Amino acid sequence: MALAALSIIFGSLSSLGTHLILLGDVSKDPGSRHEILSFAVPTTLLVGGGLFLIYNVSAYWAFRGVDVDWNAVAALGFAEIIVQPLVNIASMELLAYGQIARSQLMNILPLLLRLLALIGVFVLSLEVSLTFFSVAYLMACVIGLIFALHILPESWPRVKAWRILTPLEFHRSIGYAVLNLTYLGPNEIDKVVAIKLVPAEVAGLYGVGNRIIGAVTLPIVALLTAAMPQMFRESDGAFPRNHSRLNLLILLIALIYGGFASVALYLALPFFEWLFGAGYSNLGAVMPWLAVAIPGLALRMAVGAILVTQSRPWVVAAIELFGMGCLLFAALVFTRDFMYSGMSMALALAEWCMALVGVRMILFPLRMRGGS
Repeated sequence: MALAALSIIFGSLSSLGTHLILLGDVSKDPGSRHEILSFAVPTTLLVGGGLFLIYNVSAYWAFRGVDVDWNAVAALGFAEIIVQPLVNIASMELLAYGQIARSQLMNILPLLLRLLALIGVFVLSLEVSLTFFSVAYLMACVIGLIFALHILPESWPRVKAWRILTPLEFHRSIGYAVLNLTYLGPNEIDKVVAIKLVPAEVAGLYGVGNRIIGAVTLPIVALLTAAMPQMFRESDGAFPRNHSRLNLLILLIALIYGGFASVALYLALPFFEWLFGAGYSNLGAVMPWLAVAIPGLALRMAVGAILVTQSRPWVVAAIELFGMGCLLFAALVFTRDFMYSGMSMALALAEWCMALVGVRMILFPLRMRGGS
């Protein structure tokens, strides 16, 4: 889990935020598609290639002394840092056209293939399970990319049409790139930190619980995914639209759904303990605080989407950097006295802090002097 989290963090920077530029601009003007793709695709390949090298060095440093197949490390990294960002670009293109089902099918297909790989590991009881899964993980992403390119209405620009970002485009994209990193930070960096702060068994339980709440919040992801093209069109980066009915409705739905999901997850704890079996008997000690985190997580996701569509990625990045600081500090404090629930308590605190600060920034945005 820690290796996958590290690769996802690096992969969040590969496209340098150009996939969000593609979503925003093509939502407003479909004719801009070719121009944006002409720099989005080569940027992803160039930046992703550099990050893949850095990832391998970082993984070696972070997990030195751990018995792990480095071919598995490379396969995970290549899948998340090179291939998956290209799939995301294709997905954002279809989403900008309003083809939501096709867009999400691109993202779901690799997940389904990975699930089949996990089932294969379980059924075959493979001794080299991590290596097998990592190679299958990479193959799933490659198949997803081939599928994505096949169903696009038009092919991507040829190599001779590729170009580098202009200074203005780079300035615009770097904000989205930082946003990508900070958005994934609270979701992924905690799993790397957990390995260092608590025993591997506890870190594994926390990782499982974290993935469960990620699945529980998928309806909010679906809502935001469907709404973002319209949010881009309505906002156009203008502060007067901060209080638009659509944005307020999305915040309200996220909070209400998060509350119901939190209660439902808490009541379902006996089911999850039964489902995962005796090896996860302490899951009940981890999950209650993760249930508390769900409304904050749902609200934080909604806040991030709203601020992004208002062309305020640096505000989102600042909020989530603040959240990562809260998470790391709280994890250091809570895991001393609460081995099983410490990481969950830290995550709940961080998610609620980010959510509340973000709502404040939407409802009462800071104004610069001169009214800007």
